Amino acid sequence: MINHLRTMLSLNNGRHLVRIGSCVLFIHACGIEVGNPGKPSPATTEQSAKVQTEQKQASVAALVERQHDEALMAALEGYADTSIAAALNLTPPVRDQACEADKDGGVAIEQEETGTREGEIGTGIYKRSVTESFTREFKAQLKIAKLALKSFLKNGNSADATEDEDESPEVKGNDKNDLRCRGPQNGISVDWAKVQELNIVSEATRSSERKVQNIEKESVSTTSTVTSVGKRNSKLEKISFDTTGLQLRRTLDFSSNLTLQEAGMDKVSTTVASGEPIVIKETYGANSQLESVVLESGTVIGLNAAGEKILITYKDLALQVGETCQPTSGTVNGEVYTSVADEKPSQRFLIVFGAIDSVIRFADGQQKTLDFEACPLSSSTVAP
Repeated sequence: MINHLRTMLSLNNGRHLVRIGSCVLFIHACGIEVGNPGKPSPATTEQSAKVQTEQKQASVAALVERQHDEALMAALEGYADTSIAAALNLTPPVRDQACEADKDGGVAIEQEETGTREGEIGTGIYKRSVTESFTREFKAQLKIAKLALKSFLKNGNSADATEDEDESPEVKGNDKNDLRCRGPQNGISVDWAKVQELNIVSEATRSSERKVQNIEKESVSTTSTVTSVGKRNSKLEKISFDTTGLQLRRTLDFSSNLTLQEAGMDKVSTTVASGEPIVIKETYGANSQLESVVLESGTVIGLNAAGEKILITYKDLALQVGETCQPTSGTVNGEVYTSVADEKPSQRFLIVFGAIDSVIRFADGQQKTLDFEACPLSSSTVAP
């Protein structure tokens, strides 16, 4: 057979030989490509890197949503006499509340609340339906830390007080009307003409279930379940109080442990960065109703089960009072660290709050839509 082939080749001219040889070489080359793939092409490597980046950014976005939710909940819940369910127009809202004075002049409050909500967010191809429900338990112990100078000099029992002092030390056994319950099932009442500062220690537990579905593409939907257990320590300080209204500044430290079923995460912790507490300014009008809330500063740290660390920092973030808590001005910047030990961030981002949607925008120009939990802030909120 081989001799026959050689004979056939010798009968052909060089042109045919080259063609046959080329074909043989081509077949040989194809055999290498099919049986033993070489290194991935640059295009394949680039596509793989792009997919990995998108997955990491999706994970970051999911954790940032939880960090912001926890920060707002810690900053706003429990102290004012309002119902989260009522503030969010949840149906049917069920709320139990208790308030009781203690022997040292402090006040203890407990709240339990449940609710459900259905609605729509976004617009156009990004329009989404939201179905959510939550349960929440909140316990807090409030004590007067300092009385205003004039009140202390008049009513305090310290013989050493002088007019050079601008505030009193921690107060025990204060006038029962300085800090009191509005009723056994109502919130607290503070006489801000006399009180300068409150200390608040609280615990909060909440769980929520949320389903977000794209209206245009029904197959695109996300379902999340979140359980959060956290502790908060805060100082509520009077900035000003007169006939035009009341201004308070809340300085907050908090920590939360979350269990999630979403975006591949299962355990997340959030806490305030050391030395960078969340500082919130609240303004109430002459009618004692809430007019504005501004997160002036603060940094929140999020850690996921993979050891990734994410920082978000607030700067003068003004929240819309009523319905949505949508920020109207200010900034939220963020950094991503591959591990807790890293000193330099691997990514940077900012949160852009729009009139309809909010997005996280990364330094490479990529962005993802954020879906935050409903915020417990209402124009019917009254001053403590």
